[in-house]
Amino acid sequence: MKDKKIVFIPVETISRELDFKITLGHAIADENTVCFIGQHNYLNKLFKYFNGGIYVGKNVFPDLLPCRLDYFEELKRNHFSLYYYHEEGGVFKGDKKDWQVSLSRQIDPSLLAKDDCLLCWGPFQKDFYLASKPQCRIENIGVGRFDLSAEQNLRKLVHNFSEVHLSDFILINTNFAVVNHYLGPTEMLKFLSSKSLNNQKAYESDLLWYSEVTQIMGSFLELLVKLASSYPNETFVLRPHPTESMQIYEEVAKNYKNIVISKSSSAIDWINKSKAIIHNGCTTSLEAYFMKKPIINYVPFTNQYSVKILDDIGVKARNFEEVDMLIKKLNDHDILSQDIAPTNASKLIDNFNHPGSSTNRIKSLVLEALKHKQTNKINFFKLKFIYFQACLRNFLALVPRRFFPLKQEAYEMHKSHFDGFDKHYIEERIIFLNNESNSIKKLNVLNDELFLIGG
Repeated sequence: MKDKKIVFIPVETISRELDFKITLGHAIADENTVCFIGQHNYLNKLFKYFNGGIYVGKNVFPDLLPCRLDYFEELKRNHFSLYYYHEEGGVFKGDKKDWQVSLSRQIDPSLLAKDDCLLCWGPFQKDFYLASKPQCRIENIGVGRFDLSAEQNLRKLVHNFSEVHLSDFILINTNFAVVNHYLGPTEMLKFLSSKSLNNQKAYESDLLWYSEVTQIMGSFLELLVKLASSYPNETFVLRPHPTESMQIYEEVAKNYKNIVISKSSSAIDWINKSKAIIHNGCTTSLEAYFMKKPIINYVPFTNQYSVKILDDIGVKARNFEEVDMLIKKLNDHDILSQDIAPTNASKLIDNFNHPGSSTNRIKSLVLEALKHKQTNKINFFKLKFIYFQACLRNFLALVPRRFFPLKQEAYEMHKSHFDGFDKHYIEERIIFLNNESNSIKKLNVLNDELFLIGG
């Protein structure tokens, strides 16, 4: 494939991102523009084989700052522009000072050049980064994953291609990975400590956050048990954060036939099939909000150090009795589907302020930037060979890795986030989007870690 403009779109967690990345790639791609949608580590190996393009994502920085910069440096050496876009770039713990610490850990704008761009979730992020007067462009584009109104393609995909076979259940979404991490309860403490070596106040804030989330998680387990016992004919689906361990939840639920614990499919797929959701500071409440689903915001005590900006999302319940009352009134439209006027959330998430398509805003910025990029030859054989090399390395590491339990657990966590693309899954969605847009955009699924749209 010759003389094509190229766009790289990384995927870190399939269940969280893939449908949005497919809709974004399909929107950008055309006969002259090819979108590479791939596992983020795989894409990082491809920069040196191309000369110029756009990278839309954050995974050239593999961790919060400070972190290694070699992927980013190679990206720039090969004349790519970074359009930095963080998958979880707007829902932060604590108050405004904590938000600023979180933003400073994500990206340092001084690293970016004039041809780069920071894509922000909302006005607070944009103002924070502008204050440092960087060279790069900064745009407030909202959250593409929240393009969930009935007319948006992302919502249509969820409606037409559901992998959730249950329906009419109550969905409980959790966000307790800081204390219930896949790799163990101290994993995030060690990580946060390594990122706060020169900021004792920030680390103290992290410790207080950890303590508070421990209490919230305990309250949710108590609520889950009481709900399952009080409503034996009701199904409760608990969907943990992708980085959470499922062990505690599975142990709690093992004697309850009406509790389902699952990380399968996407959050919006489960939300779409649910009749209500229960949350505390979880980003999925925003997805439910934009899908116009009933939301119960379970707040057993006032959050001081954990996520507070989602306090306006849903109807608050402070104990089991109040949750019980709301569940009994789920059919009362006025109670759970009221028009909420978010306050802090609207400062961080622009979808509340501008209800148009964030996907289209990203598309416009990327297409404008591509005008200044040269075309590339795309060698399918070379792309497949790189994949073969990676598979060979993984195969050779299978046995040695088993002698290092921490490395084995980290590998298993990675696989839980990204277990490979399903060719049929992608094909049926591209066919649907082609029909919706009255277009014929090519799809090449090269392997289970990379597919191309366009050309």
